[in-house]
Order: sequence, then C-alpha cells, then structure tokens
Amino acid sequence: MGLNVSDKGGKDFKPVPAGTHRAVCTMLVDMGVQPSAQFAPKPKVYMRFELPDELTEWTDKDGGKHTGPMVIGKQYTASLSEKANLRRDLEAWRGRAFTADELKRFDLRSILGAPALIAVAHKQGADGKTYANLASIMGLPKGTEKPKPASDVIAYDIDQHSEEVFQKLPGWLQEAIKDRVASDTAQTVTAGGKASPDFDDDIPF
Repeated sequence: MGLNVSDKGGKDFKPVPAGTHRAVCTMLVDMGVQPSAQFAPKPKVYMRFELPDELTEWTDKDGGKHTGPMVIGKQYTASLSEKANLRRDLEAWRGRAFTADELKRFDLRSILGAPALIAVAHKQGADGKTYANLASIMGLPKGTEKPKPASDVIAYDIDQHSEEVFQKLPGWLQEAIKDRVASDTAQTVTAGGKASPDFDDDIPF
C-alpha cells in the first residue's frame, strides 16, 4: 500500500477558520493498517496541508515562541476504488479523472508540494469545542498565486522506516503507527519527500 495506492487540540487549540483557503501539501504518512471500532481494519494514509494565509503561534517543548502557517489534515483509506474518498478528492484536485493506467499504480508522493484550494468546515464536538474538518480539495483557480511550503515536506513510509522522519511526525500520528494492526505486510510510502520544483501545468500532479 503506502503512497503507491490501487495535533490533538489542547486548551489553547485554535481551529483553522471555516471557508476556502490557498494551501500546499506538506505531509504524507503511511499509517499502516489501522483498527476500527465499527469496521474491519483498513490501510490508512494521512495527508496534511499548510495554509500560508492563516498564521498561528505556538510554543515548543523548550518554551520557545514560534509563528507559522496553520495546518490541517485528513485520514483516508488507501484505495483508489470507484467510491473511495481518496480517489474523489484527488480527482477533484486534479480537475480530471484518473486514467486506467494511473489507477493500476499511482504514486501519492507526486502531490507533495502541490498547491490546492481547500474548503474547511467547522463542527461542534461533544466536548463543546469547535473542530475544523477538511471538507474538499480543488485545484487553484487560474491566475491565483501558487503557495510554496514554509516547512520541509515530509513523507513517511513504514516499509522504509526512517527514525529521523518518524520523529518529525506529530505525536498522535506516531502513536497511531505504533498501534497499527500487526498484519500490515502489504504496506509501502517513502521516507523523506521532496516537493516538485514547479507547477506550471493546469493539473497540479
């Protein structure tokens, strides 16, 4: 599986504003086969975007203050089947359907560093907090300035484990990977991704 497919909020957590945003994909993570309380375990991938027009502040573990783009992500079942959410979002982002050849083996690493226009929706949680959800992904309108990643792009591959890359993942993702279903021998993502140098085509990847 992997990238070839056939932060817990604290008290100061600030959700991404609802609406549409320019974004750039900066993280892809092979989560392995993840358990489910209601369904059979399935291989999952996580995709995360930076929003250059929405800045936030945070404090690191040493007490240092930082300012940078807000981020938002989404988990997907690692499948390009006809009804898969991953296929739906990727085709909407690309602005065209996958070809038969692409459906046989599509390397998700091609979306690293790719620009997008994302829609964010808010939802009230049972705890009374407001949570932001990545509702849809689209291509940028023509003429819109294409954002560049402010931070390193990251791709983590379970089959090509890199401890250095693993330690760059959010803590909740590290725990999810550690707690994955053991029988995930069909996994495959790449450690240490690189953003594509430019996106002059109308199709971003």
